[in-house]
Amino acid sequence: MPYDDENPLFYGQANPLRASPSLADAWQFNTTLANNWLATQRQRSYDMGLADPATGLPTQAGVVNAAQQYGNALMMGSVAPEAPKFDWSPGGGTKTAQLGKTEITYGIDRTGDTGEVILVKTPAADRGQGEARRAMQRFLAHADTQGTTFFLNADPMDKGVSKSGLDRFYRSLGFVKNMGKRKDFRSTAEYVRQPPDAD
Repeated sequence: MPYDDENPLFYGQANPLRASPSLADAWQFNTTLANNWLATQRQRSYDMGLADPATGLPTQAGVVNAAQQYGNALMMGSVAPEAPKFDWSPGGGTKTAQLGKTEITYGIDRTGDTGEVILVKTPAADRGQGEARRAMQRFLAHADTQGTTFFLNADPMDKGVSKSGLDRFYRSLGFVKNMGKRKDFRSTAEYVRQPPDAD
C-alpha cells in the first residue's frame, strides 16, 4: 500500500514521520520499511524461480534474468557504463584512456602541471559519428578539474584524416596555436590548451 496523505499507514505501518519524530523513530521506521520492501522482493524472486529459498542465492535462471535486464538497461541508456579511469600521476611515460570507441594516448610531465595528447585513435569504421569529439570533451573536462595544461601536435596518422581537418577539430576543443602572445614555453608543441580558470 503506497503512502497517501489521507491514510496514516505506510506499507501497513503507522507513519511516525507525520508528526515530529525523534531521530531514532525516523531511523526505525525507514529501516523497517526497507526491510519489508526487501522481504517482498526476495519472496517475488523465490516465487518466480529466480532465487533458491533454501540458500537465498540466485538460480541459473536468476543470473540469466539479471544479465538480460542489465543488458536491456544499457541498450536503453538507463544504466551508464563504467566511468573512464584517467591517470593524472606525474611522469611515468605514456598513459591511455578508452572512452567509448576512442583511445586517447597521453602523457603528464613530472610536475603534473602539463600534459601532451600524443594520439587520438578511433577505428575507421566509427569515424564521422562524433566518437573522437565526445571522447576528447570528456577527457579535457576531467583534465580541467586537475588544472592541467595540454599540448599536442595535429599530425594526421593515416590517409583518412587531413591536417586542416585536425586543425579545425582541435581548435573547436579550445586548443590554440602555441605561438605569439599565447606561446607557452613549457613545450614546443604546435597547440596548447589552458584549463578555463588559468586565463
